[in-house]
Amino acid sequence: MPDNVAPERRSQIMAKVRSRDTAPELAVRRAVHRAGFRYRLHRADLPGTPDLVFPRHRLAVFVHGCFWHWHGCKRSRMPAANRDYWERKIARNVARDTARQTELTALGWETRVIWECALDAGIAALIAELAERVERSRSREVKTRRGPGSEVCAPTLPTLRPDASAPASAHPVPLRELEGQQREQDAAADQSGERQRPRPQQHRQHDEQRK
Repeated sequence: MPDNVAPERRSQIMAKVRSRDTAPELAVRRAVHRAGFRYRLHRADLPGTPDLVFPRHRLAVFVHGCFWHWHGCKRSRMPAANRDYWERKIARNVARDTARQTELTALGWETRVIWECALDAGIAALIAELAERVERSRSREVKTRRGPGSEVCAPTLPTLRPDASAPASAHPVPLRELEGQQREQDAAADQSGERQRPRPQQHRQHDEQRK
C-alpha cells in the first residue's frame, strides 16, 4: 500500500519522534534515582550514546521502544502503508543497535536493554543488579583494607600464670591454704610443748596483785 502522506509532511512527523527523554526512559531514570543510584545521561563519547551510564560499574543501559528497535512483541507491528520503507528503516535500526553494543563490549562495558513493553520488570531487574554490584564492591573494599588472609575473630584473653622467677610473696596464697598451714603449725607446737597455753583467770589476777 502506498504512503498517502506527502514526503514533507512525513519528514515533519518523523522529526517529532524523540530519540531521548522519552516517557519510558524518564520512568527508568526516576525509579533508579529513587532507589539511590546515580548515573550519567547520553554520554556522547560512548558508542550508541546510552540512555543511562553507570561509570563505576562499567554498565550502559538502553531503553528501547518496541517498534523502533523491533522487539518482536505485539507492539512491533509493521505499518501496512509504505511497508518497504519501514522494513528497511527498522532493519537499519536493529543492525546499528547490535553494532553499538558490540563496540561497547569491546571497550570493556556491559550493556542492558529495557524494553518498553516490559518496563516494570526491566526496572526491577536493573535495580536488583545495581544493588548486588554495590554489595560486591563493598565486600572487595573491606577485604582490601584487611589484607590477604585476614579474618575477623573474637579477641582472646591472655591466660595469667605466675612467674616462676618472682618471689614467693608475690604469689598470693589462698585463705584455705593459710588456715591449713596454721593448724599444722599449732598441732606441731602442741606436740613439742612449745605452744604457750592461756593461763587460768585466777592465775592472771594473782599475777596482777603481785605487780
